[in-house]
Amino acid sequence: MTSLPPLWGLVLAGGHSARMGQDKGTLALHGASQREFAAKLLARHCARVFVSCRSEQTADLEPGLQPLVDTYANIGPVGGIASALVQNPAAAWLVVACDLPDLNDDLLVGLTGQRAAERAAVAFRDQTTGRLEPLIAIWEPQMLPFVHGAIDAWRLSPRAILETAWCHVVPSPVSFTNLNTPADLDEWRTTHG
Repeated sequence: MTSLPPLWGLVLAGGHSARMGQDKGTLALHGASQREFAAKLLARHCARVFVSCRSEQTADLEPGLQPLVDTYANIGPVGGIASALVQNPAAAWLVVACDLPDLNDDLLVGLTGQRAAERAAVAFRDQTTGRLEPLIAIWEPQMLPFVHGAIDAWRLSPRAILETAWCHVVPSPVSFTNLNTPADLDEWRTTHG
């Protein structure tokens, strides 16, 4: 039996949050910032956890959060994913976006339980949209050449990258809510009290 690479966690929080008008990672919805909330969840499933961020964000991270500065800056989430895979190419990375307020342990177990040596990635397929969810997914070490190739070709969609690799698809038990705008945030707060 082949042993799996260690699983490390990555909270994607390096975006500019232009549509939200404030850093989405700092939104406090569960008694903590979204990046801290996500990091604590990941810590229950991963050997180490990092927060992907821009260099100017490191000073503002909450105590205890470990920054991983995007070395592939200004190319979106794929830059954070590539930075993680390069930092430790021997680890698999459980990647979650900081703007997923409904993230929970059951979702993470649903992914981690599907890892296998022959799989380059594990991702949910949203039952409503039918699309892969690359920003709540496991990116195994063998994804690094796919990510580098996509960056070199300036194809920066994490979803498209997963679709070119051997990605094991897990039906999503929920439809994922992303908080991208103040209206999204207001709607989420209204429905979640």
